[in-house]
Amino acid sequence: MTPSIRHTLGGAFLGLVAAWLLACNSTGVACPTPIPTQLAAESDVPASTESEPPAATLAAALDACAIVPKSDAELLAGTPLNDGAAGNPLDPSCTYTGPTTGPLGQVSVYTGPGAKKTYDIDVQLQHVFAPVADIGDEAYEEPFAIFFRKGETWIAIELVRLNDAGADRIPLEDVARRAAARLP
Repeated sequence: MTPSIRHTLGGAFLGLVAAWLLACNSTGVACPTPIPTQLAAESDVPASTESEPPAATLAAALDACAIVPKSDAELLAGTPLNDGAAGNPLDPSCTYTGPTTGPLGQVSVYTGPGAKKTYDIDVQLQHVFAPVADIGDEAYEEPFAIFFRKGETWIAIELVRLNDAGADRIPLEDVARRAAARLP
């Protein structure tokens, strides 16, 4: 599945959820019932005694926009891009989009489990990958995307452009090499 299809499907899903929530608030459709605060406080579930949240990992501490800065994203996209928009801090990402006036260009960077999961899904979908040398501990490239691992950390860099993917292979690898060098 291409990045643009993934983003379209994700947007469609969010649109459906928003429409459902609007409908349940205005038409009497059954809405989810929140757990009353008093019941939640009286539950038998013990509070966590860990010093840091279970989801806090090295990947969560990484700044995806710093791993691939705007200047690298613009070189890769071949066009000026807007500042990076950070995603969920527990599964960090950064998306640089082209201006609404064009030309089309987008670079997305994912770190940690989200990057690995995207790679695993693409493997299951039988995307064609080529191994890439000298990027982290292992790296694989498919048209418009590269996935690499350095230590325990996975990174995915995805590109959206209206051109032949072969023209982006070397720039994508160069940006991934610089990103790998920025990782601890």
